Amino acid sequence: MALTRRKNSKNWISQFSYNNKQYVKSTKTSNKKLAERIDKQYYENVINTVEFGENGSITLEEAVDMYLDRPKVNENRLYQDTMKTTRFLSVLNGKRKVHELKNYEVHNMIDVFMKQDLSNNYINSILSSLRMTIKTVKAKGYRTTTIDVQRLKVVKKRIRYLSYEEETLLLRDLNPVTRAELPNFKVRYTDSDVYDFAILSLDTGMRSGETLSLNWSNVDFKKRTLRVYRSKVDNESILYFTDRAESILRKRYVNRSTDNELIFNPTHPRLLQNRVIFSMNKLGFNNEELLKQHKGVHVNAHTLRKTFASRLVMNKVPIEVVSRILGHADIKMTQDAYAFLSPDMGTENAANVLNQLTQQNSQPNLMAV
Repeated sequence: MALTRRKNSKNWISQFSYNNKQYVKSTKTSNKKLAERIDKQYYENVINTVEFGENGSITLEEAVDMYLDRPKVNENRLYQDTMKTTRFLSVLNGKRKVHELKNYEVHNMIDVFMKQDLSNNYINSILSSLRMTIKTVKAKGYRTTTIDVQRLKVVKKRIRYLSYEEETLLLRDLNPVTRAELPNFKVRYTDSDVYDFAILSLDTGMRSGETLSLNWSNVDFKKRTLRVYRSKVDNESILYFTDRAESILRKRYVNRSTDNELIFNPTHPRLLQNRVIFSMNKLGFNNEELLKQHKGVHVNAHTLRKTFASRLVMNKVPIEVVSRILGHADIKMTQDAYAFLSPDMGTENAANVLNQLTQQNSQPNLMAV
């Protein structure tokens, strides 16, 4: 390795030979000590590229752009990924090279998020996005690092689902027909998308992203089925729709835009979910009394999916069937979340058997007087 200067230039030039090939590149600095460090880095990059197939180093910001630009990502998933990568870039130095990222920096980031009162579950999802960002650029041949940071322990929370009374109140508030009868009615709520979105979520148990990704090609009115691709777990399900779900779909099909295949096409990825949450908060579903009753668990748009699953389990639909309908990758996920809601048929049968045995074998003794 050698540093040289050209005429009429103050900047140092890195110049060296490797495998009978000459490499010449400006260090873009007149500071010799800094130029020596850059010269050494150029040399290491060349070795990594030639010997190990690496494309060199890349900044964390560039890595995030590469991760978010991956193909076949639906709009809702892209929005969530953007939010999470923005979170870790707000703490980590985006100009820092990915391969220079240290474990202690990630631990410091977690401490910052915990002070911001982010849930352990959400912090874990941010860590997952960071790991996926690193994995993406590694697959493209760039120098990376290994993040050896354990996931935070997530305390299992109580399942919060809507009662039938709460569902009635919510749908009445979301329905543009009933809202039009209320005082101070605002035009922006006339859009029926939110109401239709809520019905499909309650009657199919689809995740919000799955509902928003539905095309008309996924609907079979003759068989009354929906073909749903689960991007989160990379599997596909066939769901039968209820009478009211069919009514919603047929109405939307008649009024569909011919230039758009999506069943829902909101102007903002989380618009429909946010309006559901707004209505839930307005109706008091997250007030202090209910939060205390439900161990601090809030309701949100995902609660509609939990309501669907809870009602099936409470009405004796087998856990394995509910798991398939929900599209869980592992039945253990369904068991951990909903099994406690299932009527304990074993205990009931045991009580019935004991009753029969008692009636048969515990006859009163007749004593002579």
